[in-house]
Amino acid sequence: MFKNFLKGLKDVCDDLMDSNVGEELKKAGRELKAQLLQEDESSGATQTTSGESSTTTINATTATVSRPANTETAAVLETSDDECALAVPAEDGERGEFTCLNEKTYSYLIPKDPGFVDEGDCGAAEIHQAYGFGREINYERDAVFYFSIAPEFDCEIKESRAKAAYSRYDSAPTRSKLMTVDHPLFTHAYLFETPKKYRITYLKQLGEYELLGCELILRKSGGDDAWKAKMIEEFKRLAGSCREV
Repeated sequence: MFKNFLKGLKDVCDDLMDSNVGEELKKAGRELKAQLLQEDESSGATQTTSGESSTTTINATTATVSRPANTETAAVLETSDDECALAVPAEDGERGEFTCLNEKTYSYLIPKDPGFVDEGDCGAAEIHQAYGFGREINYERDAVFYFSIAPEFDCEIKESRAKAAYSRYDSAPTRSKLMTVDHPLFTHAYLFETPKKYRITYLKQLGEYELLGCELILRKSGGDDAWKAKMIEEFKRLAGSCREV
């Protein structure tokens, strides 16, 4: 109601400006008219700003709803400690070779202990080359080394997928840890341990749909701590010596 009154007064002021009245009255009319115009402009600007704010809020909400959820947050990985650190060994033995799906060939030092058995690809498409040591129980030896496409990682170096797969194989882990390694070929190491099994996997991303993995699987019933240390030493020699031909 007050706004209508002011607009009416504004019209009266317009009429007064056109009439032959005294200069003081004209001056008062001009000042009042200018004040009313300023008030109208301020009111319009407030409405525009309010509308823009509302639109921005709606657009932000829509963007949030349409954006796919990130199911796994990238973690900052620590560098491997002595347990999984990998070095390039001295050239002190015969080398073997295998070819990956990307048609690149890699070579490595063959295990030097005569107790290792060359298992080839074990009749599995995902394995490039494997070696076994010790007793064979349920088609698995006490110690197994192999190069593969690391199928448990499903083409991505993430802990969650491998942990879920290995847990199905071997039960829930007592330790599960993905780390980085300083090596000319391999970039990551994954440690997975249960009361009965011990695993280390070295990993290299070869492409969007291919990984190279070098894995150790130890059955803890296979021997004492000295035997375990010997197997790990042999495995690190094999993995550390791996390189593209």
